[in-house]
Amino acid sequence: MMKVVIADDEKNICVLIQKIIDWKSLGLEVVAVAHNAPDAFECIKVHKPDIVITDIRMPGYDGIELIRKFKDVDSGIDFIIISGYKYFEYAHDALRLGVEYYLLKPIDKNELTSALEKIIQKRRFVMQKEMEDEQLKAMASTSRKRMKEHFLTDIMNDNLHEGMGLAEINEEYQCMFRNGIFRAAFFKIDSVAGDDSEIREMLRLVNDIIEEDLLPHPIEHIHTTTNSGVIVIINYEEDSEASYISHTESAFAIVKRHVDKFYGYQLTVGVGNGVSGIRQVRDSINGAVNSVKCRLKMGMGRIIYENQLQYRPVDMAEILDKRALMEVRNEIEGLDYFMLEETFQRCVEKIRRIPFYSPVAIYDLCEQLMDAFADIAREMKIDEVSMNEFISSQRAVLDHQTNEENLLLQYLDNFNHFLQKLLMEKKNQSQLPMRMAKAYIRENFARQISLEDVGNAIHMSPAYLSTMFKKEIGINFSDYLINCRIDAAKELLKGTQKSMVEIAGEVGYNDARYFSKIFNKVVGLKPTAYRKLYS
Repeated sequence: MMKVVIADDEKNICVLIQKIIDWKSLGLEVVAVAHNAPDAFECIKVHKPDIVITDIRMPGYDGIELIRKFKDVDSGIDFIIISGYKYFEYAHDALRLGVEYYLLKPIDKNELTSALEKIIQKRRFVMQKEMEDEQLKAMASTSRKRMKEHFLTDIMNDNLHEGMGLAEINEEYQCMFRNGIFRAAFFKIDSVAGDDSEIREMLRLVNDIIEEDLLPHPIEHIHTTTNSGVIVIINYEEDSEASYISHTESAFAIVKRHVDKFYGYQLTVGVGNGVSGIRQVRDSINGAVNSVKCRLKMGMGRIIYENQLQYRPVDMAEILDKRALMEVRNEIEGLDYFMLEETFQRCVEKIRRIPFYSPVAIYDLCEQLMDAFADIAREMKIDEVSMNEFISSQRAVLDHQTNEENLLLQYLDNFNHFLQKLLMEKKNQSQLPMRMAKAYIRENFARQISLEDVGNAIHMSPAYLSTMFKKEIGINFSDYLINCRIDAAKELLKGTQKSMVEIAGEVGYNDARYFSKIFNKVVGLKPTAYRKLYS
């Protein structure tokens, strides 16, 4: 509700004003009543009302002076002046101070109500306009932030249109870049205990700190959240290098103080080299990310500058050469984890034999193996959902592990589990036709069925079915059919008193003598002897 203060040296007037107006229905509340100007001044300071109804003449100083005091510091108060005097100079002074309502005593209820309603309508209109303006500003800010993030995505994916200069980029992505230096920093969060949801909450905290406290200083900036960190691009003048370094170290200290309040979280910041062209921002981002990867050797909880790293870069073409790639391909196609692990470990040892090798090489090796695996998986038509889940799990290992040995162990363990899963699926898939064939034979052995009948039932050629029978089951179709019939005959001999003719007919033989001969050949006993022995 809007607040109202009433000020008049005549107490009866104050009481009258309070009684003749239905304040609640207007959405108003009388929060204070004063009987002299100094008291009215204090009431207004304390209660900060929206509307003040004041007499023109009061002890201390007049209503015009009271209005003047507040118009200098708070122009948001609406004043209604009440007076028993018809002097033009008072009305003139009031109008000059922006007072729109000058009412004469005796107070008319309708006139006062009308003045209050007009003020309420005006204030609500202003409030609505301010709210709309704020929403528009927020929408514009959000839109600009999203466009800036689009720039970051496009620069990372090398999707900037050819020929776009700085002015065109600023217009396209709603940025305010200037000629100077562009540099990326990667604020990376590592957690020993937090799950994905907790890490996301931590990243929101870091993002808010960067947004609110750290980035007003540079000329222009972009920041966006990744899986486990925040990438920041800062544009500054060429002669502001020292200021940038100081600013980065201050940012690191502030964010780290917040992160350290939560158990199990560590902050590492990687800073890429500065570049003079906006199209080279991608190089600085990669440098910042690679700097963070060096925490495998340097440890966490620090700033790592790309231009201060002294590790030796590794040519991956010499590590994972054509021969090794061919071996990897054959091992993946054969789902041979143990040989794949051996090839991978040989590549790791090659890297480790290089003095002062960059830890980035370990990540590059893992990434190249994943790329090769993804290509081969598409050729093998491996289920895309399973493949994407596997790749995501491997990316998570590379993103979250902060110890080289643990990274390699978890990476290989994931590979082992996935290849074993594929091996089992392949085995089940190859065995499915045989399971269908055996089920068909068990259900139909009592009638005269042929290899062609079974092949037609499971949509497989008789020739291929015959080969698969021998390969998967170890015996041919005829022998398997005989075994099914003899097993059924054994149960009938043991559990019923049916005659040999009846049993022979039920298991698929029209000739009881032939049935007896086959039974004797398979079991080593005639059917009658088997019944005596087991019934």
